[in-house]
Amino acid sequence: MGALALSWVFHPTTDTASFLFSLGAVAAVSALAGVRAGLAVTVLSILVIDYFFLAPQLTLKVMLLADALALALFGAVAMLVSWLVATLDKHRRLAEQRAAEAAAIARLLERQVGSLREEIADRERLNPLDADGEGGADGPGSVRIPVLGPFRKA
Repeated sequence: MGALALSWVFHPTTDTASFLFSLGAVAAVSALAGVRAGLAVTVLSILVIDYFFLAPQLTLKVMLLADALALALFGAVAMLVSWLVATLDKHRRLAEQRAAEAAAIARLLERQVGSLREEIADRERLNPLDADGEGGADGPGSVRIPVLGPFRKA
């Protein structure tokens, strides 16, 4: 309805105002309600533009080939805009969902890293190396790698 009112105000100054404002309405409705609603607004816009703004006014007759082509082109562009806006909105929601999942996974990994650090600290406290860096619970000549276990020097 806003597009119709704006088109009515600007119609005497420009012939394309009704098409432009209607295209904005199609984009807005598609973003809010999806592709089907955008397509419905497209059809409604074509009918409103033809009825109110194209000669002869207050009929659904199209007298000029140029007007018919303009309506057809508007319909094609409006359908494309409707699909693009709805698809963009769908992918934005999907990206937000995946970002939330990634954040949850990052928090889980942080907790696991923290518990691994605590486990490594506990193992180092329970199994300290000798003062010279050799020896320990695994015997002389071994070096302890906390996550992987004992490793023999070559």
